[in-house]
Amino acid sequence: MNDSFATALAERPAGRFGHADHLYVAWRLVRELGPTRGAELFADGLRSLTERHGQQRKYHETLTGFWLRLVAHCVEQRPELDDFEAFLDAFPLLRDSSIAGRHWSETSLWSEEARRRWVAPDLLALP
Repeated sequence: MNDSFATALAERPAGRFGHADHLYVAWRLVRELGPTRGAELFADGLRSLTERHGQQRKYHETLTGFWLRLVAHCVEQRPELDDFEAFLDAFPLLRDSSIAGRHWSETSLWSEEARRRWVAPDLLALP
C-alpha cells in the first residue's frame, strides 16, 4: 500500500472502511496530489488494501473511478474547503452511496467487466 493512502487511511477511525472513509481518503489524495495522481494512488492503495485482507473481489474499478471523478469535481469547485466535514456539507450528494445507480443499470454496474475495468454509464452520461 502506498504511503499517501496509508497515511490518509490512518487518520480515519479504526475498524470498517466505509463510504465516508473512502471519500475522506480520496478527498485527501486529490487535494494533495491533484486529480490524476491522487486517483492513481487511491486506486492502487484500495487494490492493495483489499488484496492484503483477502477481499480482492470488493475492489470495483468502475465505482472507484466514478467516486474519484465526483470527488475531484467537487474539490475543483471548492478548493478552499480544507475541512472534510465542511466539504461534505457543501456537497451533501456525496453522502449518498447509491448515486451511481442514476448513471448505470444494475446489470451494467455489477457486471464482472465493470469490476475489472472502467465501463461507461449506460443510463445517464457523467457531466
